Amino acid sequence: MRIVVSLLVACALALTMGCCKERDETVDDLKRFGKKSERELAQLKIDIERFVISNALEARNLPFEAGRFIDWRKREWWYLRDELA
Repeated sequence: MRIVVSLLVACALALTMGCCKERDETVDDLKRFGKKSERELAQLKIDIERFVISNALEARNLPFEAGRFIDWRKREWWYLRDELA
């Protein structure tokens, strides 16, 4: 928690006290990190869906009750996908 607060204070000081070039570079860095996090979130959602699909493939080979349980878990993953990501 302290690291995050320290980082935020350092960014605020850099934005207010630095020259225009430094401020622009800091803003560009923040935008780049934001774009990277969006891509990572999308990739994580894809990985979760692949996990669900592989479970569905395994469920076909299991007895009926186990298959129903895995289908239920798959639906739960879909509901919680955004929270898990």
